[in-house]
Amino acid sequence: MSTLSTHPKSVSGGAFYAGRGVTKTPIISYAKGIFFWDTNGKRYLDGSSGAVAANIGHGNERVREAMIEQAKRFSYVVRTAFTSEATETLCRVISELAGPGFEQTFLVSGGSEAVESTLKLARQYAVVTGQPKRSKILARIPGYHGSTLGAAAVTGDPDRDQMFGPIMRVMPKVPAPLCYRTPTGYDAQSYADHCADELERQILAEGE
Repeated sequence: MSTLSTHPKSVSGGAFYAGRGVTKTPIISYAKGIFFWDTNGKRYLDGSSGAVAANIGHGNERVREAMIEQAKRFSYVVRTAFTSEATETLCRVISELAGPGFEQTFLVSGGSEAVESTLKLARQYAVVTGQPKRSKILARIPGYHGSTLGAAAVTGDPDRDQMFGPIMRVMPKVPAPLCYRTPTGYDAQSYADHCADELERQILAEGE
């Protein structure tokens, strides 16, 4: 049995979870619905739905059977050379749910890649429409958009900016109008007004 540790040298062959701040986490044995069970039989409520990636619940038999059926056919096709019935069906369903103006779908493997792709698409659109100087993304603080460098650049986390700033281009930040723990001296409306003013100020300060 492997021990999960933040110290890669503390075990042989264990998983490395950088920045978790703990030396050991529960080892999950199985899950069903909204619950996990660890190897000691203790039950946990998955309150975050697996970081919002398991909203349909664990052990969903319909999803499991669909995954098995697809794996029997093939494991992967690269999108630059091939497509598949499953891909085309999924894209069509997503486009229909998204509504008019969203007739095409670009599939990625996760949230960080989705954010990265969005940033690149926005930049590419600016260039091909004759606006090559547009390269800044205004981001909210606090906020979280992913673990890759591009996503981190638009994440509102000063500690992350300090740590990884030298190897990424940190984007300008403006305060998010959150009502939870509103700063001293503000109520919900006055803080929203303040955030709107800061957004305008930052847009004018950044210029092109």
